[in-house]
Amino acid sequence: MAMYNIYLMALVVAALQIAPATGAETTPAHDHANADELNEKSVMDDRADVSISVLQQQKAGVQTQVVKREKLIHKIRTLGSITTDQTREAHIHTRISGWIEKVHVDYVGKSVTKGSPLFDLYSPDLVSTQEEYLTAKRQGQAAADVAEAALNRLRLWGVAEQELTALQSATLAKKTMTFYAPVSGVVIRKAAITGAYITPDAELYYLADIGQVWLLLTLYEGDIANEDHFLRPGMFANAEIEKTLTEQIVVSEDAVLDTGQRKIVFVKMGDQAFVPREVTVGQRVGEQLAILAGLNEGEAVVVSASFLIDAESRLQAALRKGKPSTAGHSGHGDTANKNGEE
Repeated sequence: MAMYNIYLMALVVAALQIAPATGAETTPAHDHANADELNEKSVMDDRADVSISVLQQQKAGVQTQVVKREKLIHKIRTLGSITTDQTREAHIHTRISGWIEKVHVDYVGKSVTKGSPLFDLYSPDLVSTQEEYLTAKRQGQAAADVAEAALNRLRLWGVAEQELTALQSATLAKKTMTFYAPVSGVVIRKAAITGAYITPDAELYYLADIGQVWLLLTLYEGDIANEDHFLRPGMFANAEIEKTLTEQIVVSEDAVLDTGQRKIVFVKMGDQAFVPREVTVGQRVGEQLAILAGLNEGEAVVVSASFLIDAESRLQAALRKGKPSTAGHSGHGDTANKNGEE
């Protein structure tokens, strides 16, 4: 901290001092009389208004910004994960027990279309029901009700219509029946294995249409398009959310000095005067700050070399404490002369 103070004072001296003129007198970088007049209007005890020549402003790199009123766009960056739209997914179960004889869709991530074959199932119940239908069909009209009941039982077990159509023209029961995808989508989970014995409670496939997916964020859920199917469930994503805020007074964050107790800006008045002013800061958006109170649109605030002006402002405030008027400057001169004589 001590090194920082030394460096800061060195910068202040280097930036603001003016080389001595001919003779014993020196000309300060700021006009004390003008600064005293400005200080009459200051509302801060620890800082004073200062006046710095245009030349010294250029040497110190002082830059200002015109205060504007504008709409800020608040961007929030966060992490999220991709998941399926629950209105576009299907969990594939059978309604009957049996053995899987063949798997047509054999890996996770494979795209399937509605009506495409998933697996072939052998079930004694399926075989016996087919035979019941074929026997009733041979008996003609007398057993028509029995035949229709057998077909309806197969429908209730989830047997596809194309399988029932094939059965109606067949003379023998099939050993296996093919089960088909009820929706189009991508295989998210797969448990169907050739030779496995399955029951109705076992999920064989989890299919999802990922043409539209959900991005789950820590803030909220959002619905996003996924036409090329690039986004897949389980992926992670970096998300950036934009929100347009109401129009308000805005300045660069470089314009605001934080003293720990309050926020201060230096407002440029005319060509040489700089007035410290306390402001109430609102939301920070990127490198800009919303100002709720303390500034007006069109005013100019310091955005570069603020610390130099702040150091000079604090120095002037400290020098002027206890002085009843501007005559105190001559008092300083008298004291300096007396000290010199001694």
